[in-house]
Order: sequence, then C-alpha cells, then structure tokens
Amino acid sequence: MNLIQLRAFREVMATGSISRAARTLGRTQPSVSAAIAKLEASYGMPLFERTGRRLVPVPEARHLDGELREILARLDRLDRDMKRMREREVGTLTVASMPGPAVWMVPGLLARFGADRPDARMRLISRQSETVVREVAAGQADIGLCDASAIAAAGQLPVAAELMRLECLCALPASAPEAACTSIGPEQLAERPVAHLIGEHDTTRHLMQLMSDAGARLNTRFEAQMFLPLLRFAQQGLAFAVVDPVARHSWRELNGGDGGLNFRPLKPPIAFDVALIVHRNTPLSQLAVSFRGALKDAFETYLGRRDED
Repeated sequence: MNLIQLRAFREVMATGSISRAARTLGRTQPSVSAAIAKLEASYGMPLFERTGRRLVPVPEARHLDGELREILARLDRLDRDMKRMREREVGTLTVASMPGPAVWMVPGLLARFGADRPDARMRLISRQSETVVREVAAGQADIGLCDASAIAAAGQLPVAAELMRLECLCALPASAPEAACTSIGPEQLAERPVAHLIGEHDTTRHLMQLMSDAGARLNTRFEAQMFLPLLRFAQQGLAFAVVDPVARHSWRELNGGDGGLNFRPLKPPIAFDVALIVHRNTPLSQLAVSFRGALKDAFETYLGRRDED
C-alpha cells in the first residue's frame, strides 16, 4: 500500500470509473487499474466487483473510503502548508528582544513582515539582554536581539551572534545654539545637563570615560533604562540626550520627523554593539530566516549603509 494506490482508489470511488479517475489524476487507465490491483493484493481481498466495465465497491471498500477522506484531506493540507512554509508564508516566529528595540522598532518590523503573511503567528518577548541570551539558548525564542556585552557573559551557552556596531548620537533641541555644530563633543556636553542610560550600561561608562579624558565633568540630570524616553527630556529643552540610532529612527517614525530635535554624531564616537543571536545548533525555519534578513536590513539602514525608504 502506498499513497499513489490510495489516491487512485479514492478517485475511483469518487468518480465510479477507472477512465474518469485516470483523467482526473492525469494518469493512464492501465496505471490506475494496476494501482487498484496492487492495493487489493496488499489487503488480500477484492475491493470492487467487476461487472462488465462497471466497478461496484464492496463494503470493505466503502469503509476504507470513509477513513481515507480525512487522511488524504489532511495530507493535502500538509502539502499546502509545507509549500507555503517554503515560500515563508506560514509558521510560528518568536523574537526575544532587549527592551529598547522591543518598544517600537521590532514591533514595526513584525507588522510590516506580517502584513503579507496573514497565516504566520508571531510572538515578541521583551527581556533584559542576559535573559534574551538564555531564552535563545533554551530554544524558547528563534531570534534574539541583545546588548553584545551579554554574549561575553553567556559562557558556553549554544548561541551564535552577529555583531552590529552602532554609534551613539546626541539629541538636542533644534533651538539650541549647538544645533549649528556638525558634531557634539565633551566641551559642548560639559555646558549642558545630560540624559543617558543608567550608570552600569556600556554607553554610559564610555560617556563618562570620554568626559574624563577631556578633563570635563558630566552633568547627569536624567537617566533611564531605554534610549527612547531620553528624547522627551531633550524635546522639552531639559537636557542633551545620548541615544543610539535605533532610538532616533523610532522617534522619527513616532513623530513623523525629528519632532523638534536635531541629532548630531558624538566626537569622539561612543560605540554601542548590538548582537543578533540564534541557537548555534538548531536550524532556523524559513520564516525565521526571512525575518532575520529583515532585521539585518533594518540595522544596515541605522548604520547608514542602506538608503531609507
């Protein structure tokens, strides 16, 4: 018994004729007759009584036909699903992200990605970077986005990482005199209150070192766990904010433009390394492969290597 024989049998039952079944299946009549004969041989009993050119199904054939309807229907659905998975249209995708990108950037990407994939199921989990690494390593997320420093602390966990180096920016009110500068350095920051990430973050430690190397004092006024909220303080003219390019792009999408802010590079630069991680030993689904490509494209835009739409 094989699938070809079962499909031939099901079509003969549906059409009542070898010739009509052959036309429907796109096969020759002898091949369909041979398939039915082999199926009967495998069961050791006839499934049809031959009366001239007519085939009359025996009761056992009707029982088999009833069971086959759902089985073949499920196989057909499975075949369609596998083809759609190949085309990256269906499946389940779980993305774990550190909080900053999980607020606006990743949901925006998932929304655009899912617009043409109505049957794909997507989950976004917001976690601290160390937890993102553990969840990808445990197979609880397909793709992770985290602070690169969390990878070094991960030890022997089975994750593979692609590192993307972002350079922080200074966000300042468009009305500030420093908006005329092409870059912002320690001398400008020393004159203003500053908003930055909480003290243990790498970018804040680098900022403190930058100011110290210049013999300047960092005037911290606002701290937050994510970059994006810092921009509200800059918008109100209360501080200059040190943020990453992801926050700038999110801010622009939220406000339909710069929203009263100017963004300038920091000189010397402050780097912020982001890691895109997957499980080292578990292949990604076609859906996850496609979304990983969308994430990388987005970061190419943030890095200035790809034109914005």
